Amino acid sequence: MSRVIVLFSVIFALLPGMIVFLASFSAGNSLAFPPREFTLHWYGVILGDPEFSSALLMSVMLAGVTSVVATAIALLAALAISRYRTPTTVLIEAFLLSPMVVPHVVIGIGILQIYIIYGLRADLMTLTTGHLIVTIPFALRLLLASIAGLDRRVEMAAASLGAPPFTVFRSVVLPQMKMGIAGALVAAFILSFDDVSLTIFLVQPGYTTIPILLFNQAENNPGPAIHAASVILLLASWIAIFLIDRLMGFERLAFASRK
Repeated sequence: MSRVIVLFSVIFALLPGMIVFLASFSAGNSLAFPPREFTLHWYGVILGDPEFSSALLMSVMLAGVTSVVATAIALLAALAISRYRTPTTVLIEAFLLSPMVVPHVVIGIGILQIYIIYGLRADLMTLTTGHLIVTIPFALRLLLASIAGLDRRVEMAAASLGAPPFTVFRSVVLPQMKMGIAGALVAAFILSFDDVSLTIFLVQPGYTTIPILLFNQAENNPGPAIHAASVILLLASWIAIFLIDRLMGFERLAFASRK
């Protein structure tokens, strides 16, 4: 019975993606499933569209900057939280993880109000600031899981031999955490790249991201090209999730969540 439930769950999760995948090969000019004829035409249309290329570049730049900054901040916070368990660090951890339980729509509206009050216009910096709020908690959770698996005796041995704290961090701690750091980078990149509910409140003309572009096209000009673009992004997300599992392991993340 349990195998049937698992199989049904897998089919239920993959079915929407498979429908989009098959519909992306439709030869017609309108959305149709199942497609009567198959073609790769819409993939060529999407890949040759300057608007798509511009939005893709913006999404990659935004996600790249966000992932690096979020991982750096989360790494420092994770080290402080795990090494110094005090009431202050507990409050800091709760504060940094709190965006995980707040809807992104609420966060987006709040940030938009702040930008309006101070007269800030959307650019790469303001978009990055908004994305940092929602990506730092996930990067922090992954890095806390990574730190939980470190052997503190190696650090103490290096310190007892006269190594300064920074040398211990650079030569002992970072090498042991490299897989966790890579996993946090990938996770933050995915979250930033795919975000719609927060970005839609902050984006301005000239700074449109791929998810926002697809959202607008689905609302105003639906067609098979949207499916083709969705398949490209879906495959990229699956590859990224696979990399997180290989680099970090979801079991370790679950273990850290229980601690």
